[in-house]
Amino acid sequence: MKTMAFQKLSEPEAFRLPDETHISRVHLRTLDLRRALDFYQRVIGFKVLERSKDEASLSATESPPGFLAFTEDRNAAPRRPRTTGLYHFAIRYPTRRDLANALRRIIAADHPIDGGSDHDFGYSIYLQDLDGNGVELYFDLPRSEWPIRNGLIVVHKNEPLDLDNLLGVAASDSIPGHAAAGTDIGHLNLHVADLAEGEKFFRDFLGLEITAHLGPNGRFLAAGGYHHHVAINTWAGKTPAPENSVGLISYRFAVPDVRVLSELRDRADRFGYEAQMAGDVLQIRDPNGHWLEVETAENSKPVGP
Repeated sequence: MKTMAFQKLSEPEAFRLPDETHISRVHLRTLDLRRALDFYQRVIGFKVLERSKDEASLSATESPPGFLAFTEDRNAAPRRPRTTGLYHFAIRYPTRRDLANALRRIIAADHPIDGGSDHDFGYSIYLQDLDGNGVELYFDLPRSEWPIRNGLIVVHKNEPLDLDNLLGVAASDSIPGHAAAGTDIGHLNLHVADLAEGEKFFRDFLGLEITAHLGPNGRFLAAGGYHHHVAINTWAGKTPAPENSVGLISYRFAVPDVRVLSELRDRADRFGYEAQMAGDVLQIRDPNGHWLEVETAENSKPVGP
């Protein structure tokens, strides 16, 4: 696997999240839980793990832990265009064939697709769920094929994805009943009001590294040499979304050691970010007002034999 070098922080004692860091959960607010679950089961192929009257969690198979959670709020404000917050979250598939099978499910459900892209580091399909949340479905090319220049990923290829060609590698028989084992949340992309403040939070405080520049108004950031766990951009302007709006409530990272939580808790105080413990999970308020959560990887592992 190719080692990737990224730019270093300027602060004397730069903090870095461990290489094993990954996104373990995205939590969304919905106006209609039943409708949201129907979409993610029927169209995306996920399985419901837990459900109460107004909350639910899902995973790719019937095995925990859930990586996508919902809370219903019938009084939630609707999503507004050109506001800060979630641009999209990205569901990552283990293979190109798994992505092709996902595309077959979407077509069979007659759900509209916003488009597809052939990137330098993978293939992506874009759509929206029934609450208007942006959803990306993708798989990664091998790291050895990612284009690196001056320690950064070169993001210049954004050609339309040949969907017919992709469908050619899908399962030839019936469509698989659920997403492939190993499917997870690979990254999320956020609209922010100020790029410098976003860099301060995700790079200087949290310890992600900048891995790509998306022109003057966007950045990729990641741990462990990944192309990006978080993208930030100012494309939507500076207007914040209503506090109780449909969409993102929180997003969660899993880290390998509880000592990382302790370090981040101390750093939050030094940087002036609101932080609190909710059980075993550290919650930190991001510049958009959402909770960035951090847990140990042990808490995000499947349970049972």
